[in-house]
Amino acid sequence: MYGWNFVSDHQKGLEYAIIEVMPSSHHRNCVLHIGKIFIKCFKDKELRGVVWELGKCTTIGEFNTRMAKLKDKHLMAWSYLNNLEPSSWVEAFYSHWPKVDNITYNMCEVCNAKIVEYRDKPILTMLEKLRCYVMRRMRQHKLTMRNWKGKLLPVQQRRLEKIKVESCRWTLTWTGDIESRTYEVKHRSTKLGISLTNQTCTCQKWQLTRLPCQHVVTAIAFNNDSPEDYVHKWLPIDDFNVTYLYGISLVSSAKFWVSTNQNPKPILPKDEKAIW
Repeated sequence: MYGWNFVSDHQKGLEYAIIEVMPSSHHRNCVLHIGKIFIKCFKDKELRGVVWELGKCTTIGEFNTRMAKLKDKHLMAWSYLNNLEPSSWVEAFYSHWPKVDNITYNMCEVCNAKIVEYRDKPILTMLEKLRCYVMRRMRQHKLTMRNWKGKLLPVQQRRLEKIKVESCRWTLTWTGDIESRTYEVKHRSTKLGISLTNQTCTCQKWQLTRLPCQHVVTAIAFNNDSPEDYVHKWLPIDDFNVTYLYGISLVSSAKFWVSTNQNPKPILPKDEKAIW
């Protein structure tokens, strides 16, 4: 239960069920869902993006500043959001353990979109269709990654390359520590602290995803190191290969099944007249 990280819509029943069944797991609420409910309650065009802005805050100071501005603008909207547990929808309050900064459950929506054509089938047919789909999907991933030479997955590598470009705008100052692992970066009036030893950055992006943020990449470049060497062990290609190490079991058509009398066949339920 310690390894699970749930992202669900804003339902009280799910929240209580997760606490009861898996009390040590991590639980977040989908910011997209919270935003939809918020817009229904407060039909004000000026408030449309406020939930997204607050949910994407990666520091507590930034969150408190935005909440203070909201309080001055719309007291009822502030009161509504202030009553929500921030650790369930604001990045600044997320646990650093899951190594993911997702604030929506779009991953589930993608899955639903893929299986929608199978969901109206009888249960055995549906499961067989899903088995074949997963088998094809795994094969596609394995073939794609077979010739991949990078250390990170393509998606993570593209994300890191974008971060490298963004890092060029930051000016770095070494604090003078003996190990040369502590730095301060600056862009205009913004300053942040970085510790390569503790693997922390003031913005918290590195702690949340364990993929170096633009500030950390600036410090890594100063040391002439590679950002790819500073990612979490879950992100490189080696961990992907372990995940896809196994294949899907083969299932032949029913006409090739071997008959057995070891277990009795299920008996159909008796018809009963409806009582009105």
